Amino acid sequence: MDLNISEMLRDLRLQKQKLDRAIAALESLAETEAAKTRATPGKHRRGRTWMGSKERKEVSARMKRYWASRRSHPP
Repeated sequence: MDLNISEMLRDLRLQKQKLDRAIAALESLAETEAAKTRATPGKHRRGRTWMGSKERKEVSARMKRYWASRRSHPP
């Protein structure tokens, strides 16, 4: 009976060592993948986009025309 238990314990320890190595390999792979995704910039820029001065002037002129037409033709 002791022989079977000792043999089973030895087998389980060997399996545990294999699993520990596999887990370590997967964790290091996951860390390198995470580092790659952090290192590459995203395609989309987050946050508010700001207008340049030329674009702001164009919008200003367009809105002035819009409100002038609204004032000249009340609903």
